[in-house]
Amino acid sequence: MRRSFGVAATCVALAGSLVPAARAAEPAGSAAVPQFPGVRSAPDPGNLNYGGWFKAHQPVRIVFGVGDPALSDLKETLVNVARSIQYLQLKHITYRIEIVLYGSAVKAADPMSQKFANLSDLMRALHGAGVEFDVCYNSMADVGMHRGDIYSYMKLVPAGVLEIVRREAQGYAYIRNF
Repeated sequence: MRRSFGVAATCVALAGSLVPAARAAEPAGSAAVPQFPGVRSAPDPGNLNYGGWFKAHQPVRIVFGVGDPALSDLKETLVNVARSIQYLQLKHITYRIEIVLYGSAVKAADPMSQKFANLSDLMRALHGAGVEFDVCYNSMADVGMHRGDIYSYMKLVPAGVLEIVRREAQGYAYIRNF
């Protein structure tokens, strides 16, 4: 069954590859919340939580799809990922987060793109927090990009939409900004 959530309703459930499953959560008692360039820190919600649901269903698996190259849509996705990671790490919850760039949004994967240059530090920081970035090869061909035209930490996939389908079949929640 396909699950698609609007950004506003899932702002906290999003957030980059939240403490990736492959990466250990912060030691108990540590309240360190990662900082991301251009993103305000998520406030500590104290005892406001999800009743232990995310703790019981680790790692939290989220795949974000970005097809529109609008700077505001991509930035909103990146901020949602960052804030999600902040929450999950604060609560010591492991995560797997993937951002799939397809359609014209693959242009944001090009380090030479001036339009998206102001997001490069944030994307790199999210990758450092365990977020996987996948770039659609089909879409790259459509916009005239080549294999060497993407950031070194990003991974090519044959088709971005099929990567999202694959992740949903693996239990990832699919999030897309509209």
